[in-house]
Amino acid sequence: MVARELLGRGDSRWLTLTGPGGVGKTRLAVEVASGVAGDVSDGVCFVSLASVRDPDLVLPAVARAVGVPDDSECPLVESLVTHLRDRHLLLVLDNLEQVADAAPAIAALLAACPQLHALVTSRSVLRVRGEQVLAVPPLVGSEAVALFLQRARMTNPDIGVTEANAATITEVCRRLDGLPLALEIAAARLRVLSPEALLARLSHRLTVLTGGARDLPDRQRTLRDTLAWSHELLGPAEQRLFRRLAVFAGGCDPEAVEAIAALGSDVETDLALDTLAELLDSSLLQRAMVAGVVRFTMLETVREYGLEQLVASGEAEPARRRHAAYFLGLVQEAQLHLRGPEAPSWLDRLEADHDNFRAALEWSLAEDPEMALGLAAALWRFWWMRGHLREGRAWLERALQAGEGVAAPARAAALTAAGELAERHTDYAAASAWYEAALALWRDLGDTRGTATTLDGLAETAMRQGDYDRAAELQEQVIASWRELNDKPKLASSLASLGATLIDQGHVERAQELCAESLALWREVGDPHSISIGLQDLGYATLVGGDPERATALYEESLKIRRAVGDRQGSAHLLANLAEAARRQGDVVRAKERAGEALPIFRDLGDRRGEAYALNELGRAIQAQGNTPCAASLLAQSLALFQQVGDRWAIAHCLESLAGIASAAGQAAQGAALFGAAAALREAIGAPLPPAEQADHDRQVAEVRAALAVDTFAAEWRRGTALPLAEAIAEACAVRPTSTTTPPVAERPPLVGDHQLTPRELEVLRLVAEGRSDRDIAEALHISPRTATTHVKNLLRKLGVRSRTAAAAYAFRERFI
Repeated sequence: MVARELLGRGDSRWLTLTGPGGVGKTRLAVEVASGVAGDVSDGVCFVSLASVRDPDLVLPAVARAVGVPDDSECPLVESLVTHLRDRHLLLVLDNLEQVADAAPAIAALLAACPQLHALVTSRSVLRVRGEQVLAVPPLVGSEAVALFLQRARMTNPDIGVTEANAATITEVCRRLDGLPLALEIAAARLRVLSPEALLARLSHRLTVLTGGARDLPDRQRTLRDTLAWSHELLGPAEQRLFRRLAVFAGGCDPEAVEAIAALGSDVETDLALDTLAELLDSSLLQRAMVAGVVRFTMLETVREYGLEQLVASGEAEPARRRHAAYFLGLVQEAQLHLRGPEAPSWLDRLEADHDNFRAALEWSLAEDPEMALGLAAALWRFWWMRGHLREGRAWLERALQAGEGVAAPARAAALTAAGELAERHTDYAAASAWYEAALALWRDLGDTRGTATTLDGLAETAMRQGDYDRAAELQEQVIASWRELNDKPKLASSLASLGATLIDQGHVERAQELCAESLALWREVGDPHSISIGLQDLGYATLVGGDPERATALYEESLKIRRAVGDRQGSAHLLANLAEAARRQGDVVRAKERAGEALPIFRDLGDRRGEAYALNELGRAIQAQGNTPCAASLLAQSLALFQQVGDRWAIAHCLESLAGIASAAGQAAQGAALFGAAAALREAIGAPLPPAEQADHDRQVAEVRAALAVDTFAAEWRRGTALPLAEAIAEACAVRPTSTTTPPVAERPPLVGDHQLTPRELEVLRLVAEGRSDRDIAEALHISPRTATTHVKNLLRKLGVRSRTAAAAYAFRERFI
């Protein structure tokens, strides 16, 4: 295939597939990527830009796809280069033409990453250095006829080429220029038309299909008339629904269809789903399953045409308003579920509609700033939980700027949300400023609930910055407010928050009293899930207080409730808590088992922060068992995940943990540099170590200082403080202490179901558990990278897992290694 040959040429690593809309560029890109996947050691990453309109959002989209963090301290392009510099990866960028101004940034990324390749689809040449261009031709002859018949048989199984219609079908395909989209749309009409009737309509309706007006782009000189013809064949109800569905960005579910269908009294909502079938048959709409939910989507070229029809009908403004109102209602409903057992499914639903939220925000910023404030404020928890911190903060700031004159309650809520996101982004100065502005508005309004919520945020920010006295003072005010309002759930949560602050100060007995009071309130409320939260909070206070056995009992009781209510995410957190409790009791085997149970649950739920926590606990347990190389690998994976979610507070802890491992393994200079990097990060974000952790930290730093000459220690510490965060993380992840003992492995190859692992697969499993890449495994076992990749794939298949992390967890849990 020409495309594969061009992509494999050594003199250029950028291939652009060009052609008009509907010619099949995306289809070819997917086919090419699948064909070369086995030759790219780090795989293929597909980035759809169909709904992106701002060139500044292209690099963030690439970053999300490859797992690079949303971290404002480090320029995104720097993080991308650090992450991709040594990776052999194919980046597929679909629909880049509408954000072509981002092409130079992608070219610069390729220049900095010598093994990175780009396969791009665009309706026009992008004109960047090193770009190879391949024009995707329309289908010709038998290829066009084959696609036409394949699509036609989906609506009319009896259709086929006969002596009587062969010439007619061939002429239809010729008239449609072999464009796949045009062929599919036309073929769908064979449900009601004969080939001869179809050809007659083409002659009448598409007289300028291949010529068209010279001042129109190619895609409009081909597809516009095809779409117009198909649109005119629809009935009035189908036409109305078609243009109104074009308002959705990235598709929609049936509930959203019904919400947008009836702008007035002219469309019966009950008939909307019936009308959908006609649009599906006409190939103007497509059906897909996303996370087990039916969604309806449009190709971008089809959607563009639909939006033109929407504007021409005079319905654009009411449709966009109804669209924004629907998604505001959706996220407001979601807020009620994002703290309970249904959180993962709601997060998936919000993620599926993220493009719709973006579209609604963009429209409301210009037309309805109050709605923009409401949307942005309601979305903050989703943005945080799914790692869209940078983007969420940008939307909130734009909404606050646009809504300067909006009524105080909406503005106060958005200011509070801005504080929440800034705090979780470890930008404590900004968080305090947003919270203070919100607090002034809430107090002016006499809104006790809003005031208490904002004071709680200020208290958390103060605690993170090490100002525990102020944090405790603010939390006492919050508690007084909830007592005044007799809001037992809020009061219970605030009591536990004050307890957490006191724990960090070392006042554990008082913290236990507060957590016990919190649990008693939850029991009065009677909600099982909330009771389990109270048990978990008291369990932690008890664990820190030096009673891991009682803490384990509280955690186990909480876990039983979480499992009973179907809260998988909460159960995974409890399993990680139990791992920590077991480790503190010296039961390292049990600690590994519990962390190993938690890890695949977090992974399956897409909870990267939880996964990082479980990896951290697993690493600490294995470190306690003496296997420092494996522990270092797991802690490095934990650090990388915390980097991805932009949690710099946790990053500082991980840097310190890996500094301790390095120094304990005789690499004192590296340990000093990493301790210096952690200290610089803590100073940058204003988050000192909690007093309860200071003594242990000081002991480890003293050990490093004692192992080095005074000048050497000072120089390495300074080097660490000067490292950019991305480089400090990369150095920490490279910590690989040698071990004087070989980790014990199973005496005979273990059985996994009906499969028996071979000795070689056990070796591969051990290396996978240490976090080695396929290239590392190949070097360690003296095999080719492709053979190593094959071994890993076979291993995952035998274990019945989908990821290397899950394989490692399985191995530890089953004691294979």
